[in-house]
Amino acid sequence: AMAAWLRSALEETQLPGRPWHAVQAKATLVLKSVVRKKVDRTETRQILFDLLGNQFVRECFPDAPDTPHILCPPHMSPETRAVLTAELERSLMEEFKKQLEKRHYLDSPECHAFAEDVKEAVNRGLDRQIAGKPAGWTCSSLSSHVWCPSNVFVLFISLSLVHTTQPREWRWWAQL
Repeated sequence: AMAAWLRSALEETQLPGRPWHAVQAKATLVLKSVVRKKVDRTETRQILFDLLGNQFVRECFPDAPDTPHILCPPHMSPETRAVLTAELERSLMEEFKKQLEKRHYLDSPECHAFAEDVKEAVNRGLDRQIAGKPAGWTCSSLSSHVWCPSNVFVLFISLSLVHTTQPREWRWWAQL
């Protein structure tokens, strides 16, 4: 289970008006463009919808038919579903990463603001946790390379997935 202080830092970065919302909006546009290229087959579309969760589907594909039954027997075996899901996850992740890099997204002002916000929230939480540690030990002792935007983005997405109340909602982002 995630430590309470880390959960608190995560929740703090998601409050209204925080930089995460700008990052999420841009990343959602990129993800939406990637997904649009992959929804040609009914089975593929349904697996994507299952992977990305109801919120993403409602926001980005409100008129698309939702047919979850096609992923279940007798329409599809569990083994076939697992293989197709793994293949689609891998190709979706590769294309998403490629698009983020192509657009220099991780170097954007939004990502830098987000990285700084996460750094500050985590440092505040760590400072509270180490209050009883020996004098001179502070969170600023941590190496600054940890806080580059791409590392912070991965950290935040990974923690978001651990924290989410919907188990499959955006879970594959943890592999970034």
